[in-house]
Amino acid sequence: IASCLVGSEMCIRDSLIPSPIHWIYRMGYKNDSLLFSRTRLEHTSLGQKTQFMKAYITELNEKFEHKNLAESFAALQNESFKSLSFSTSFGQEDQVITDFILRNALPVNIFTLDTGRLFNATHQVQEATEKKYNTYIDTYFPESNAVEAYVAKNGINGFYQSVEQRKSCCTVRKIKPLQRALKDVDLWITGLRSGQSSNRQQLSLFQYDDAFGLIKFNPLIHWSLEEVVAYLENFEVPQNALHK
Repeated sequence: IASCLVGSEMCIRDSLIPSPIHWIYRMGYKNDSLLFSRTRLEHTSLGQKTQFMKAYITELNEKFEHKNLAESFAALQNESFKSLSFSTSFGQEDQVITDFILRNALPVNIFTLDTGRLFNATHQVQEATEKKYNTYIDTYFPESNAVEAYVAKNGINGFYQSVEQRKSCCTVRKIKPLQRALKDVDLWITGLRSGQSSNRQQLSLFQYDDAFGLIKFNPLIHWSLEEVVAYLENFEVPQNALHK
């Protein structure tokens, strides 16, 4: 239960929050490559949207299948994405991507969610990361009024009491801030890796997130834990002591 408060995506997938945003991807060709441009529409045919999305994501996965980390980020510049954001919870995989983005000065925004229930070790690695790379990582907090209302109704640890209270807590502390963070974003980059759990083994480099109406890019999806650790040690990347 507590995992929903320290970076897990479990609460997002369980909450079944419908996306308020509808997108249509318009097809075109450039240098013999199929390109899509995204247009915001309030009333888009679900069938049309699904058709376009499946075609685009299939092509992206085929084009990026054999690219390494550097090649993948370079190739993103040739796609139609205008606003790229990476969400970090400061785990080992997230720190690999953070280092790569910041060390190479890539045009990718990095943000994190502070639910108000994080361990101090997480704040320590955030501080160490910002100091090492001389940067500030955008931090999104839940709305104070919503947290106060939740605690008044359910108690300070109400999320332990039932699944419904856990979902409600995650909506306040995580989903709402995440919606703010992803507003106007074209591509959502994550640190998901297939070896992290059995339910992530079916994930691909690119996938569509129905809850947020966004394409997600998982550049480390095929990395092993050994590769992650080796990268962190090689580049002396700050690590969360809880994740070692």
